[in-house]
Amino acid sequence: FIMGNWVARMPSIKSNHNLNNGQLGGVLVGAVGGALLCLPIVTYLCKAVGSRIPLYIGGLICTLSLPFVGLIIDNNEISLISLILGLIGIGFGLAFIDISVGSQAILFEKDSGMQCMGFFHCFTPFGSICGVLIGGFMAKEHISTFKQFIGVGVLSLILSSVAACYTYNKIEEDLILHTWNDKQKEKLQDHTTNTINTTTSDTGAGAGTRRPLLQEELDNPLITVFYDPYEEPGVEPGVEPDGDMSINTPLLDHTHTTNSNINTNSNINNIDPDRPHKWPTILYLFGLVGFICYIIESAMSDLSILYVSETLPASPFISAISYALFSCICICGLILSDQLISTYHIDPIVLLVLGTILGSFGLIFLVIAPSIDPWLGSNGGSNSNIPLIIGFIGIGLIGAGVSLIEPIIFSMGGKVQMQVGT
Repeated sequence: FIMGNWVARMPSIKSNHNLNNGQLGGVLVGAVGGALLCLPIVTYLCKAVGSRIPLYIGGLICTLSLPFVGLIIDNNEISLISLILGLIGIGFGLAFIDISVGSQAILFEKDSGMQCMGFFHCFTPFGSICGVLIGGFMAKEHISTFKQFIGVGVLSLILSSVAACYTYNKIEEDLILHTWNDKQKEKLQDHTTNTINTTTSDTGAGAGTRRPLLQEELDNPLITVFYDPYEEPGVEPGVEPDGDMSINTPLLDHTHTTNSNINTNSNINNIDPDRPHKWPTILYLFGLVGFICYIIESAMSDLSILYVSETLPASPFISAISYALFSCICICGLILSDQLISTYHIDPIVLLVLGTILGSFGLIFLVIAPSIDPWLGSNGGSNSNIPLIIGFIGIGLIGAGVSLIEPIIFSMGGKVQMQVGT
């Protein structure tokens, strides 16, 4: 909702501050910088006090920062500093809100067993559409950006506060995580028992075979995390490391199993808390994919209207439709991703690849769209609508790709378990 209002008034703010595209891009870095600065803080707070309190804090920070974005005074330098500080604050507050809501969504999935990450995230583009409509109306009525952003900040604080009242508190979060971990341990014990019936006879020390997929993995592909705990420094694939890997291995993992390392009487609760833990490699890959995905989404949110209005070009009304199109397709894709996984049992990895392909083609379409009309003119024909159509197709493909990737990396990343180091 906040970003929708910002996008709708961006042309006015750009004009009021006499910014060119390069300067506007530099100013927008402030929001990204604010988000990066707060990540360690909000992560610590969510772990220490739960994700409800950071949601309150994020709404308050956004409310206090928004008026600085809309402040226009005679001294242009002070106005520009105010704009940059306001965007840093907005980035700071929105990061609090995003991480808190993502944490709540992961907890709800673990508590209910439902696939609903896309449904949680679809409210983001829906809020953007509402924000664009309100911002466009404010611009049409010539209401100052300062007054508009004060009202938007107050409304955002009310909405975030009301939403926080219905979230899990710290005690409930700990209970959900404890219950979920217990269920994983029970399934791991069942998996260890079932593996005895599927492993081959001993073929020598350190040799092993991969077990077949369990039925629960086939039925619930989302919670199957593909990484190999044997890929550790100094350990060759297929060679059994020291210790009982049934302790170090997450629940649903394609593990090398041998008769020698199966111990049905082993107590999986006997994990030394002082032993170091490390995040598996797959989690860093999820982070990299999410980083790229959010760069593209932020560029579309901040610059899609300017791209359509100035590069293609198009009227202000058509430019606003481009962002609405992006948001609508994101809503459809986010909801569809849940259905494809939970109802049709599509492997999340397939959806990740599909989203990457769609997004890549969308970016290619955006790059070639401005050069289509000159090319047609040089070949004896011209149609000013063709670049606009290609640009809209590119925006739609990017929205489809982003909406497939985001909920999956959030949901799968939240279900990855740390490995116990040596």
